[in-house]
Amino acid sequence: MRRFLFFFILMILSSCNFTNYYLYNKDKTNGVDFSKGKWLLGEIDVNKDVKDDLTNLVLKNFKEILAERIKYTLTEKTLLLPSKTPLNPTKSQIQNLKKGTNYDYFINIKCSNSRNDLSDFKLIEHSYYIKQMSFALFTLEIYDLNQGKIIYTQTASGNIEEDMSITFRPAYNIIMGCEKRIIKDIRKKSILNKKTI
Repeated sequence: MRRFLFFFILMILSSCNFTNYYLYNKDKTNGVDFSKGKWLLGEIDVNKDVKDDLTNLVLKNFKEILAERIKYTLTEKTLLLPSKTPLNPTKSQIQNLKKGTNYDYFINIKCSNSRNDLSDFKLIEHSYYIKQMSFALFTLEIYDLNQGKIIYTQTASGNIEEDMSITFRPAYNIIMGCEKRIIKDIRKKSILNKKTI
């Protein structure tokens, strides 16, 4: 029985996801004052197979902070917005967001992911081993539309060796993990609305 239990624990530990995450702006200590204003989440720039789940997760997390003061651009029909807002926009681009939305704050999210093959060929044994890696980069920026400036920016990255993953969608899991780390960073540094947390 002990041998079976030891083998079972070993199998669980060896099949765990070993995902590495990195937060880029750790040294920035300023957060965001979420206690006032109308907030708008822009359309998230990410792969279609992740988009709906990620949008729902981001909205859920920000609704915990902002309650009903956050809206999503695709559900608001009266907005005049460009199809995509670039990262690190100019002051005039931020002011145009204010004119087109009449909101106080805008949340902009961009995600990218890729795969990479690293090969180690063993020609003597006539076999080879391919290491497949999945990578993701997740950037979240918040703009104060009244002042025309960026008030928060954070990027998280993650990677995993796919043969170490217990999921069939490693890139999906990395993107969701990056979002979790950025939301944690926001909560740690910011002034939150006490009624909603």
